[in-house]
Amino acid sequence: SDDRAADAEFVGRFFNEARAAAALTHPHIIQAYDAGVTPEQVYYFAMEYVEGETLLQRIRRLGFVRTGPGLDLAIDIADALNYGWQRQRLTHGDIKPENIMINRSEECKLADFGLAKVAEHDYEGQDIMLTPLYAAPEMIRGEHAKGDCRADIYSFGATLYHLFGGSPPFPGKRAQEVMQRHLHEPLEPLRQRQAAVPQRLADLVATLLAKDPAERPADWEAVLRSLRSLRQALTE
Repeated sequence: SDDRAADAEFVGRFFNEARAAAALTHPHIIQAYDAGVTPEQVYYFAMEYVEGETLLQRIRRLGFVRTGPGLDLAIDIADALNYGWQRQRLTHGDIKPENIMINRSEECKLADFGLAKVAEHDYEGQDIMLTPLYAAPEMIRGEHAKGDCRADIYSFGATLYHLFGGSPPFPGKRAQEVMQRHLHEPLEPLRQRQAAVPQRLADLVATLLAKDPAERPADWEAVLRSLRSLRQALTE
């Protein structure tokens, strides 16, 4: 039956993604340990427990994150995303402050890489999970190409905008309204939200948030080069 086929597809996808996640070992990725099914047919996914707070909680507590600490965090998360991309062509699909944990030792960890999309795999009727506040225009339009990490790069840019500016680039209460703003509204310069942000950092975040994927950095290596260069310039 269709239900059984759908169930088989779901189970196959679940274990495929669990295997992909468990193969990732990186200091800034929450470690996946195991996945399976109980005798009662309950599927489970076991992962590292991180005691601390999410980046969203930190932003709400502080108002915004200062440039130096924020860049350190951005570099660590971009490095984790680059690791997944270089190793398995994994994209995350839902990068947002709520999916970044900061532990008691001030180490940041990317969550939900277990829900990552493997570029070579496709699933009939695949649902795309979007968080509208951080969603790339091509994801909103349903035009995202497989094997392309630039939608993740946009979501990362939206996360950095929120991190440094104190609010998402296109706030709103209604999902449809927020998505229309991503599609059509020019970006408010980051320095208008938070004047302390260096112009070079604001320019980089604006590039990550280009509505046309071709105008964003091509891959995570390019993002990391820009972030590290900016961090080095700030310490000189």
